[in-house]
Amino acid sequence: MGEQTRAHSDLDLVVHRQDVGYVTAQLTAQEYHVIRDWLPTSIAFRDRSGREVYLHPVDPTTDGGDRVLPRNEGMWHYAPFVEGSIHGPSIPCAPAQDQVLMHTGYAPRPVDFEDVRRLARRFDVLLLEPCSRGDS
Repeated sequence: MGEQTRAHSDLDLVVHRQDVGYVTAQLTAQEYHVIRDWLPTSIAFRDRSGREVYLHPVDPTTDGGDRVLPRNEGMWHYAPFVEGSIHGPSIPCAPAQDQVLMHTGYAPRPVDFEDVRRLARRFDVLLLEPCSRGDS
């Protein structure tokens, strides 16, 4: 989006599966502790001040740098990352369509609905269920 649209206490990081142990050790050294272990899909950490980091392990694929993330319904394929930023340096991030897809398969919170609708408007992306309900 290029700007912060709401307050966040968490950071989602996509990391190569082989680096999960290293990143976990770095977070633990910074006094983060595990609050949810859903490996191989994700693992979540929180520090004393309430900041959270969610790791999403992926494996590289051979089709130009795309990623694969195991999901309940099978394998998830990330499109190649794009450059994004929030008032600063560019970083690799998931394309808008993938970010919309990431909000399917569970009951979104009200803030999730707004996040997804904002992405869809900004990047002309098709909304999917359940976030498309009530959309005109």
